Amino acid sequence: MHTLASRIATLLCRWDLPGQKAWLERAGALKNPNWTSAGHAECKGRWHGYTLRLNLADYHQRGAYFFGRLFDLPVQVALRRALSRGDEYLDIGANIGLTTLIGAHAVGSKGTVTAIEPNPAVASELRHHVDANRLTWVRVIEAGFSDREETLTLTVPPTGNTGAGTFGKLPPRHKGKTSATYDVPVVIGDNHIKPDGPPLTIKIDVEGHENAALRGLTRAITARTPAIIAEVNPPMLTAGRSSAAEFLALLHSWNYEIFSPGASARPLRRPEEFWLSPVSDDWLCAQPITNIVALVPGSEHHKRLTPFIRSRPADAPANAGAEHAEPDA
Repeated sequence: MHTLASRIATLLCRWDLPGQKAWLERAGALKNPNWTSAGHAECKGRWHGYTLRLNLADYHQRGAYFFGRLFDLPVQVALRRALSRGDEYLDIGANIGLTTLIGAHAVGSKGTVTAIEPNPAVASELRHHVDANRLTWVRVIEAGFSDREETLTLTVPPTGNTGAGTFGKLPPRHKGKTSATYDVPVVIGDNHIKPDGPPLTIKIDVEGHENAALRGLTRAITARTPAIIAEVNPPMLTAGRSSAAEFLALLHSWNYEIFSPGASARPLRRPEEFWLSPVSDDWLCAQPITNIVALVPGSEHHKRLTPFIRSRPADAPANAGAEHAEPDA
């Protein structure tokens, strides 16, 4: 699939030049059927220079290859703004490690990274990235996080997106089809994360299991008031026998304020613009899918990110939209 159009799209994306999306469409980069037999490609990560081995048949890995990063630019910039050298980073739902590597670079070898991934096929790729880049300060836990220890079934939809595995029910649009199922262990996060330590940042994206995963971290969260960067996916939360309202209520019970992250890349790799917009629970619950940054007022991360907080809510925060849409099979 390395056509002239794809090469042009790659060049435009790597340098954030105008016309990149039009060339991606022309190259067929966003249509899975065009890439089912594309194989793997290697490149260097944009933020950190680590080596990436990416499966071009996978929707988000293909995005990382073309853009030099994932589609979720606001999440990745939020991580880079929240983390500092020597910090601790917890990546729940690490997939193959794209955000794990961002965190590893940001905290440095004197920091600590814990990457959580229950999908065994995906966890092997995560371990490859950690080992190949000699990230000795990164720990991989091949399990899910929850509020009790048990074995759950992880179901992966047939969409060419390895990050879409869920412990809940798949959406009806998949018509009962799956690409894989695994019986995997889930563990209590507080048994693996210390109740004290350096500033802690948590990124969580676990397709509807967020409430249980965070409840299992109650001790660490209440003691350390981490920044929490999370996906809010109301349909998947409902399929996981929870809800977006319950998820937000849990965060508020720990005194968190909720913001929508926004970021805009600028041409020629100049520093990105970044902002945080306060949003209401009603707005969040009405979205099909979006990302949030949750901060406790007065915490270390609130102080770090205060310069980026807008004084007024935005009507349509920039992180909501097509970048999060699951591709067709």
